[in-house]
Amino acid sequence: MPQRPEVLGDHVLYDELLSAFAELRQREAELAALEARIAAASGGEHDDLLARYGELQEAFERAGGYTYDQRIKT
Repeated sequence: MPQRPEVLGDHVLYDELLSAFAELRQREAELAALEARIAAASGGEHDDLLARYGELQEAFERAGGYTYDQRIKT
């Protein structure tokens, strides 16, 4: 059997499967944006942002955010 990726429209199968995790990918982008804000913040704002980051990171982890890519590949 050929070992070429299946193409669905203009997407390969991996991209199609990745689209099922759009919400997790959005959360991942929010975490990255928050990291940049934390790096630039100071004082009370820094503490508030860190607390928010912890909440978002915990929710991201519970939702499978650190494993979705591996789940697609297996």
